[in-house]
Amino acid sequence: MKFMTTSTAIAVALTAASGASAQGMGDFYASVFGGFSAGETIVDSSYSGVDVEQGLESESGYVLGVTVGRTVAPGLRAEAEVSYANYSIGSVNIDATNGVSSYSASIDAPDDTVVTTTYLLGNLWYDVPGVATGSGVLPYVGGGLGLAIVNGDVDGEDIFDQTNGIAYQAGVGVQIPVGAGLIDVGYRFKGFTGADIDFDDASGLEGDGSGYNNNFQVGYAIKF
Repeated sequence: MKFMTTSTAIAVALTAASGASAQGMGDFYASVFGGFSAGETIVDSSYSGVDVEQGLESESGYVLGVTVGRTVAPGLRAEAEVSYANYSIGSVNIDATNGVSSYSASIDAPDDTVVTTTYLLGNLWYDVPGVATGSGVLPYVGGGLGLAIVNGDVDGEDIFDQTNGIAYQAGVGVQIPVGAGLIDVGYRFKGFTGADIDFDDASGLEGDGSGYNNNFQVGYAIKF
């Protein structure tokens, strides 16, 4: 079932990008990218009349991904993306209240605690006109929507079951012509919402999950 969900999401993303491409003329391109990633996963839950918010805050991590896209109008690119963010959790911030009193704490997460998110996104990027320099450097801005597949574990053992959510991203960057392709240097704010997170421990906590990560990445794109 998880494989079918992932395959279906990839197909939807690719179909969306291809459909948009059919509306205009332009070049296809493919790219690979990687970089630094850090973020937080937040779970809002309720247990025996107590509202509990847990924030799993990262220390560091990485992001890897591939894209396929096409220029669909002057300055506008439609793109399908598959990317993977992996970051180590350094601390867990806990806020609890029963409506009368409240409790807050921050505890160190166990070693080898990580959260991973696979993003399946359909993106639109706008190449900002009139800003390109004589060297051909071109800034862009945009974002995307899709599916996030989220998992958390400690030393290879799940801390919550794999779950899906609605994914989104916003980003900026510059493209620099190098050789037969383009170097892409950019920032992406990626996130997810609407995930059902069920912790695999004795706490019995489960709730609505959301999260985000900041990504600084470098990629290389080739047109074809």
